[in-house]
Amino acid sequence: MLRHLNDEHVCLSDGTRRICAGRTDELSRNDFSLDLVKSRYMQGKFSDAMGGSFTSGWLTDEIGYLHIGDFKPGIDPTTQAIDAFMGEFAKARAIVVDVRYNPGGTGRVAELVADRFADRRRHYLRVQTRYGPKHDDLGPVEYRNVRPDGPLQFNRPTILLAHRFSESAADNFVLAMRVLPQVTVVGDLAGGAFSAQFPDRMPNGWVLWVAFKVVKDHNGVCWDGIGVPPDLRIRNTPADIAAGKDRVLEFAQQLLKDGLPSRRKRPAAS
Repeated sequence: MLRHLNDEHVCLSDGTRRICAGRTDELSRNDFSLDLVKSRYMQGKFSDAMGGSFTSGWLTDEIGYLHIGDFKPGIDPTTQAIDAFMGEFAKARAIVVDVRYNPGGTGRVAELVADRFADRRRHYLRVQTRYGPKHDDLGPVEYRNVRPDGPLQFNRPTILLAHRFSESAADNFVLAMRVLPQVTVVGDLAGGAFSAQFPDRMPNGWVLWVAFKVVKDHNGVCWDGIGVPPDLRIRNTPADIAAGKDRVLEFAQQLLKDGLPSRRKRPAAS
């Protein structure tokens, strides 16, 4: 009944099961393995922060790696963790940021991480809140921007890895990162679930979550139910992972070795 809405943030729960209206439950969750990255691609030791929300290490002597498992920890612990990462990898030639299998969290937390890669203030998202029964009963536009924040920013070549299970706040993170001139998004389309959710308890005790915002990128495009497209699309197959091969990560490393392609024009500061 919900599926035709194609919105991962419209959900029903009976207390034991939670069914949402998106498409990701039809997909196999076997195109990425963080354990594989740790065992095969990390050079030397890796570190975990915030209970595994951040996993970081070196892919080579010059390329740092950060996997963000979610954006659920609060602002203060995330600020401490990302600033520590920036300090550790301040001299890296390039960084790979990975949000594959990131189910989201808080949009403000995702934004503060993106701020550490910002070269200047750049508009990346606009949102309107539904306040009435009509489809066009929308409040004024709220504009969101990334801007340099924290003691250090990383403005050298950065590759962001995302796929269909990079959802919610991770979707917003992809929108924020893709406006930065040094960032190239590699992988698959992100999840495509942007709006905040409003919960309401039904007479039978079930809980209904409804998306109540319209979210668009800096160009006014709504990717809800579609997914933010990467700059360069490449996907792992289950056979790749089973064989101990992360083709997406290897492609990213080769890009950094050969040189990143010319980027499309980025939006001006606002």
